[in-house]
Formats: sequence, structure tokens, C-alpha cells
Amino acid sequence: MPSLLISTLIVILHAGEAVTLAEYLFRVLVYLLAFAGIGITIFWGVRLIEIVHSAISSRGGVTDNES
Repeated sequence: MPSLLISTLIVILHAGEAVTLAEYLFRVLVYLLAFAGIGITIFWGVRLIEIVHSAISSRGGVTDNES
């Protein structure tokens, strides 16, 4: 089932010139969700690194000059 959904998405996203308004809006929505997902992943990854660095620094393992 997921492979069928993915193949359907690929066909819709790469339909070419003859795209209806609904297909175009669907394409825009998929791209926005993809970019938002990437942005959220990067945001939480940076946040996790800050938390880990803070925890290690508070134990005296790393100073700001060493990093």
C-alpha cells in the first residue's frame, strides 16, 4: 500500500504541463509539508545538541574554550 501511494504521489507531482488546480494545490501542500518536516528536524537536532552540550558542560566535561 505505501509503495502504491508513493508511486501515485510521484505521478501527480511530475504530471507536467497539464495539471489541474486541485493537482497543483496538492503539489504545493506536499512540498510545504516536506520543507516543514526538514526544518523541524533541523530545529530539533540543533536543540538536542544544545541540551547535550549544556549537560556535559555542567558536569565539567567540556568548557566553551575547548569546543
